[in-house]
Amino acid sequence: MAETRPSSDHTLIFQNDEGGETMSGKRRLAGPKVIRAVMRRIEGGTLDPGERIMPREIANSLGTSDIPVREAFYQLVGQGLLIERPGEGFYAATVSSTALRTYYVAHGSIVDALLNLWQGDGAVNVRSAMPWKMFDALARRSSDDALAAMQHHVSNRLAPARSHEVAVAGYDALTETLKLALAQGNSNAARKASRNFHRTCAKQAAAIWKAMTDK
Repeated sequence: MAETRPSSDHTLIFQNDEGGETMSGKRRLAGPKVIRAVMRRIEGGTLDPGERIMPREIANSLGTSDIPVREAFYQLVGQGLLIERPGEGFYAATVSSTALRTYYVAHGSIVDALLNLWQGDGAVNVRSAMPWKMFDALARRSSDDALAAMQHHVSNRLAPARSHEVAVAGYDALTETLKLALAQGNSNAARKASRNFHRTCAKQAAAIWKAMTDK
């Protein structure tokens, strides 16, 4: 059921059941949709570390105003994915090879804990060979909300590196092994594959960072 509330300038804002808003006849998209649009650019490698991102461009692509886009951008600044330079605008955050290595080690420990809880019980979506989609699916089905939130937090910080992980030696073999283990419900094999993946990424952090920053 829709809810009506006044804005600060006395314009009526209608909140619908899906969390979207309409103001003066124009739909304002909720923050999560804007965030997903930015994340797709980061994960897909179309928004490079240090590159400027324009709120107006995102607003136009989603058919909304600048206001909800800027609100979402500030959320992404708070998460460390974007940085704001006063008087200049918003930019994709950069990371060092040392930070990447730390994040891979941390994420590996979290995923290991999720796999230990899983123990092969229940299906994990393995349609995609992308390791991060598998890790996210594992977190979504976890009964430990705090652990799932930690996975999401660290996963977001590694998002800029994802399209550059092909620099890792044996990447394809590592991810296929993980996919097979999850499909077969073999938690021990999945833990071994995950450990190998994260250990290898951590060792190759400098190469991944170089691939991210080379122009």
